[in-house]
Amino acid sequence: MTPTPLVPPETGVPWNRPSARQIIYVLAEPQYGPDVPRRAPPARDDLDVGWNLSVLFRAYLQRANAAFGDLPGGPRAYQLLVSVERSAATSQLQIARRLGIDRTVMTYLIDDLVDADLVERHIDPADRRVRTIKATPSGRRLLPALDRRLADIEQQLLVALPPSDARQFRELLRAAAAPLEDADDPRELAREIARTPIAGHRRPTTS
Repeated sequence: MTPTPLVPPETGVPWNRPSARQIIYVLAEPQYGPDVPRRAPPARDDLDVGWNLSVLFRAYLQRANAAFGDLPGGPRAYQLLVSVERSAATSQLQIARRLGIDRTVMTYLIDDLVDADLVERHIDPADRRVRTIKATPSGRRLLPALDRRLADIEQQLLVALPPSDARQFRELLRAAAAPLEDADDPRELAREIARTPIAGHRRPTTS
């Protein structure tokens, strides 16, 4: 179901209006070129981590872009709100690193969220060169509704699992991801995805 566009009460203009800068915030999705045929899906008993994660990832991207499409910045806007409210990352640079967003793009994203009255910039009293980002009262009020959207997406993705298995899957996935979270610059991961047009395809097997 497509969410109803959110409209700031002070302007009456939906947040999903085109930006004057025509900045488009998207989560990259692998594409298939004309010379790259689709490969057959793996056997049902295939435990290839990369293949299965890529299937879930593509499905997640499609649903997240639709569910958060009425926010300026789409899914990134939600991630930014979560970061400033529930993580230690509060400066513009810290948030950019945590989300793997180029600093220039992060500036534009925050500009749009400031215009939408969802976040605000503050000068760090300890270092006036640093800008900290905080959610506004409107942003904090909106966050629980956005949480429910994400919960709906995750429920759709894990619909094939019984509730107890879905909960265990989340716990195991977090345990596997936790030691890797700070191992690499997430911006390099984004660049690697962009360089890999057939990500998620079956890799050739060798005999």
